[in-house]
Amino acid sequence: MKIYFYEDEEGKCPLDDFFNGISDKVNSRILLYLRHLAENEGKMEGIAFRKLHSYPLEEIRVKESKNLHRVILKVRFKKSVIVLHGFTKKEGQKTPRKELEIAYKRYLEFIK
Repeated sequence: MKIYFYEDEEGKCPLDDFFNGISDKVNSRILLYLRHLAENEGKMEGIAFRKLHSYPLEEIRVKESKNLHRVILKVRFKKSVIVLHGFTKKEGQKTPRKELEIAYKRYLEFIK
């Protein structure tokens, strides 16, 4: 499986800001999880990974102190992993609907 990072119409990857704003340790762990998904045909065992309710998407979850980093993606889309959105929230905070909507909108744009 290949890994694709969402790019806007201008060819820019909005995920760059997310990845540049997190620690190298978290960055490495997320990339390791993405590689695992790609190399194992989307199998998720051993990964802090879950399907999102009400959306045809999944997320990788990485905890760092009181910060919870989330990467929303689509696995097994035409034998690919599509990385759509990343954000950080505080522990105990509910995932903001806005973040889910951003990822879903990007997913719909990607599949067109």
